[in-house]
Amino acid sequence: MVNKNHFSRLASIYKLMVGNLISFIGDQIYIIAIPWIVYNITGSITQMATITAIGKIPNMFQPISGVWVDRFNKKKLLLVCDALESILVCSMGFFYLWEKLELPYIYLITIISGFLSQIYNSAKFSVIPLLAKEDDLHYVNSLDSGIYNMGILIGPSIGGLIISAFNPGYALIINGVSFLGTLVAVLFTEISEESIDKKARHLKYLKEDLKMGFNFVFKTPSLLYTNTALIFSSLGTTLFLTVMFFYLRSIVGLNASEVGVLLSIGGVGAILGSLLTNHLIKYISHIKIIILGMLLGGSSIVIFGIARSYMMLVLSNALGTFAVSLINPCVTTIRQSVTPKYLLGRVQATSRFITWILIPIAAYAAGVMSDFWGSSTTIVIGGIIQMTSSLILFKIVDLEIFKGDSSCEL
Repeated sequence: MVNKNHFSRLASIYKLMVGNLISFIGDQIYIIAIPWIVYNITGSITQMATITAIGKIPNMFQPISGVWVDRFNKKKLLLVCDALESILVCSMGFFYLWEKLELPYIYLITIISGFLSQIYNSAKFSVIPLLAKEDDLHYVNSLDSGIYNMGILIGPSIGGLIISAFNPGYALIINGVSFLGTLVAVLFTEISEESIDKKARHLKYLKEDLKMGFNFVFKTPSLLYTNTALIFSSLGTTLFLTVMFFYLRSIVGLNASEVGVLLSIGGVGAILGSLLTNHLIKYISHIKIIILGMLLGGSSIVIFGIARSYMMLVLSNALGTFAVSLINPCVTTIRQSVTPKYLLGRVQATSRFITWILIPIAAYAAGVMSDFWGSSTTIVIGGIIQMTSSLILFKIVDLEIFKGDSSCEL
């Protein structure tokens, strides 16, 4: 009976991961297509930055999405989000092909899609501890990170080729269809969860539920300090990512296909990072791996900002994705390990709200800074900020405050 149950859990995990791979590939295509489309329509780097900033506005409402995830059936939430995102992204692709796509419509879809992504990501985060045993959490999270990095390896090249050979609208349609692939995978994944108190869905409980999520995060040292460090790390990364496509296209002079290949090669570094994190965790703590990742990631962004040769850009991007894939499984495992199952959605959504709170401002600031100082300087500043963020964890990694927190020993 135990073996049968274990096999069922593994089968469900791998089904979910297959769906994630399809979705991640589509997402990477989208990441290239949208900046290209916005720049083609407006010719403005500020508008490219504005789209990024608008896409982050839903982050401000993440705690509410966490409440929904904890109070509603997670599988149904995943299915609804996939279906709606497929419709929305495909519609943008068709409108662009028909030369009817206008900036206000992109703004609207970007905001709606951002809300759906928040709900989906919180639900997926909460589902993993329902499928995997606690001892297997880091392995499953690193597997998920590896699958995401496979998307980085495959998706950008496909997106770049489609944009160069055909039309960015087709890239968006392919991304929209990828959500249907994820939907099918989730549909056939067995997700059993504890019974949900329907009375708790009433609006009068919303304030109490939100308070529970914030209280838990602020009273758990490993969550509080890692989230604080990630606030500044995310700020630096956003400065970099917001202007990266403009920098590669207008300053370095790369075409869409070359950008796609550059990002895809970065997937190799990311996969290596996902593999290495499982090895490193045997010798050093999650917190120290996060510090290492922040230092490497910030260094890679600085190098990227001053590089002009294609090979240096490729290598620095690969180092950056390697660093990110070290950090993400550790952050996820810490959150899942110290959080009761009934609070998973709220803790994840609250943590993401805290760590991403400055992203909309940073995204818009990146466009303004690039207009005044240039995209290269903006990227270098982003790298310095990310490296500096690791000092927060350096300061507290050996403090007594972590000795009573189970996550410090993970």
